Amino acid sequence: MDRLKLGMWSLFTVTVILPALYMFYAETLPQEIELPTLGTQKEHIWRQAIVSLPTNPKVERSLSDIGKLIWFDKKISANKDGACESCHRLANNRPDVCFEVESANCNSCHVSPIRGSGGDGMALYKKPNGDSGGRNTLSVWNSRFNIGYGWDGREFELDSFIKSHISDPNISGVEKEELLKNIAENPKYRQFFGKEVMPDKVSIALGEFVKTLVVANSRFDLYLAGDASALGTDEKKGYETFRKKGCVICHNGINIGGNSFKTFGIYKMHKLSDKIGWFALLGNTFEDENLRRDDKGVFALTGLSGDKYLFRVASLRNVELNRPYFTQGQVWNLEDAVRTMGRVQLGIELTDEEVGFIRAFLGSLSGRIPVIKPPLDEEY
Repeated sequence: MDRLKLGMWSLFTVTVILPALYMFYAETLPQEIELPTLGTQKEHIWRQAIVSLPTNPKVERSLSDIGKLIWFDKKISANKDGACESCHRLANNRPDVCFEVESANCNSCHVSPIRGSGGDGMALYKKPNGDSGGRNTLSVWNSRFNIGYGWDGREFELDSFIKSHISDPNISGVEKEELLKNIAENPKYRQFFGKEVMPDKVSIALGEFVKTLVVANSRFDLYLAGDASALGTDEKKGYETFRKKGCVICHNGINIGGNSFKTFGIYKMHKLSDKIGWFALLGNTFEDENLRRDDKGVFALTGLSGDKYLFRVASLRNVELNRPYFTQGQVWNLEDAVRTMGRVQLGIELTDEEVGFIRAFLGSLSGRIPVIKPPLDEEY
C-alpha cells in the first residue's frame, strides 16, 4: 500500500507539479533579446528606450540661487560643520582636466570621495553622530529625471524628498526647528523667505538648485544624436551586448535607469523563503556574496512580502564616477558590478569579453560635469 502511495505521489509530481513549476518559472529564465535591425519599427522602439538628456533644464533661477546658498551653508547646521555638500559632493572638482589637460592623471579627480561625483565615495553614508546610515549615498546629478528618490523611492516628488531630509536630524544633523531658526537669522534668507521660514519654502529652493544639476553631452548622447564616431568599436559592441543580454530591460529611459523598481537578486535571492515560501526547500543555492539580507528595500516602508528586496533601479549615467556600487556599497570595481548584475539579475555568467565590452559602453555614459564653486562668504 505504501509503495502504491509512493508511486502515485511520484506520478503526480512528474505529471502535475514539475510542469506547473516550469510554467511558473519559465517566464523568468534568462533569454537573449533579439537585437532589432536598423530601419525596422522595433529599432525605433529601442532607440526611444534610451534617450539623450536635455542640456538646458528649466528652473526658477532666483529660487535655485537661494537653494545653492543653502546647499553649501554650514552655518545653519547644529555644530556649524555640516551641509548638503558634506554628503553630496559637487565642489572642488576639476572634471575639465580629463578633457583638456593631457598631463592629468585619473587621481586628479577620482579620489575618495570622488570629487564632484554628487555622492560621498563611501560604501555607507555616515549619520551626523558618526553611526552608519545603512545605505550607499546616491549621486544627485541628473536626479531630477528619476521617478522616485532614495534607494526605496520613498518619495516621488523631489521637494517632498528634500523636505523629509531637512526634517530628519539623523540626516541633516539638526532639529528642524533649529534649522529653520538658523536660516531665518540670515538677512539674505529672510529677505527671500520672509520672517517665517517654512520647510516647504526651503525644500522648494533646494529642489530648484538640484534641478540644475544635469550632466549631459556624454559621448553616448552624441551617438544617440547621430554621431556614429562618438563611440569606439568596443563601446558599440558594449551597447549591443547591453541590449542583447537584457540590461536595457531595467536600465532604460532618459537616465538609463531610475525609472522603475526591481527586486535586487532575481536569480540569486538573499533567501528564497523570504520571497517564494516553500521554494526554500531547494536550499540557499541562489545566494550571491554581493547580496545583503539586512536591507529589504521597499518592504521596510510597506511591510508587504512582495516588496522584499525591491529597490528603485539606479541610473547608469556617470556610473564609472559613482563607486562604490549597489545599495550598501558592496562592490568597488565596475567590472565586478557588471558580473554581479549578470548573475543576480539576468541569471547568466557573462564572459570576460562581454564584461569588457559592457564596461567600455558604461564609460561612454559619463558626461562633462560642470564645475560648481561654493559661494563666497560675502554672498551670504
